[in-house]
Amino acid sequence: MRSDAKLIRTYWQVTRNSTFGLLLVLPLWLLYEVLAFQLNDGWLGELRTGTDLLVKYFLWKLNLNPGIGAGLILVAAAAFVLARREEVRVSTRRPSFFGYAILESVVYALLFGLVVGGVLELFLSLGHGARHPRVAALVMNLGAGVYEEVFFRLVLISAVVAALGKMTPWPEKTKFALAVGLSAVLFASAHHLQVFQEPLNPRAWAFRFFAGVAFALLFIARGVGITAYTHSLYNVLLMFR
Repeated sequence: MRSDAKLIRTYWQVTRNSTFGLLLVLPLWLLYEVLAFQLNDGWLGELRTGTDLLVKYFLWKLNLNPGIGAGLILVAAAAFVLARREEVRVSTRRPSFFGYAILESVVYALLFGLVVGGVLELFLSLGHGARHPRVAALVMNLGAGVYEEVFFRLVLISAVVAALGKMTPWPEKTKFALAVGLSAVLFASAHHLQVFQEPLNPRAWAFRFFAGVAFALLFIARGVGITAYTHSLYNVLLMFR
């Protein structure tokens, strides 16, 4: 029993680590980039998830090859692995943890589908029909979990908490609460940017705000890897509802 309890504690600690999370996300990101490149016949095209499209569109406006974005991510991932070799070694010591983490994400995705999706759609009367063919929608939904969780949760929440830590003497809970609120506001608002041609709808905005809060809380509790897979799988579940 003690060894089982120790194994569970080890799993809980390792899988919450950002190094483990990024290693877990990397194959999903590579799969998305390859499939999205094929669907769009290149780096640009509307069949990409929103955050990814913004990055590539920004590079294109600067007269740079949008593929540079993917290359820079790979370089950053390699640099991250080299800089944290010991954490990578600890994270990969038990390969089975990666499989368990994906299974854990499936459970959370089902719960999110029942609670976040079901309850909020009941009260807000929201529908989530696919606007694109199923294969394209599947690829975009997989990519959304990666790009949106890395940007809106890992980068944004971590940056806000770090900034508040330097500027204020506030308690940790207050800093995280503000970071969660800000990330959820930006997450909901980003979907209505002019480039996406989706008019601002208060109900849709509210749905995404509460979903953003839920994903942020999961990120704080379980790290970026499990949150990204939960987000992607949750989007796929909504696709088939």
